[in-house]
Amino acid sequence: MEALEGSKTISQLSSEHGVHANLIRAWKRQLQEDRPRVFATNGERKQREQEAQEAELYEQIGRLKMELAWLQKSCRLRSERGDEWSIASMQS
Repeated sequence: MEALEGSKTISQLSSEHGVHANLIRAWKRQLQEDRPRVFATNGERKQREQEAQEAELYEQIGRLKMELAWLQKSCRLRSERGDEWSIASMQS
C-alpha cells in the first residue's frame, strides 16, 4: 500500500521490509492492474457470484430440457410400437 501511495520510495520499502525492489514493483503493478477486483465491495463480489450461479443454472435447465425432450420422444416411439409403458403409464 505504501508503494501505491508513494509515501516512501521503493528503495526505502525494500530495505525496511527486507524484500527485493523488483518484487515490490511487481506487486505494485499487479495491484494497480487488479485494484477493482481486489477491492471490490461485498455487494459487487456477491453480484458476480450470483451471475455465475445463474449462468450455471441456466445451463443445467437447458440440459434437463434436452433430456426431457429425448425421453418424451423415446416414450412416444415405444408407445407407437406397442411396448408395455408410455408417458401416460409413467405419470400414474
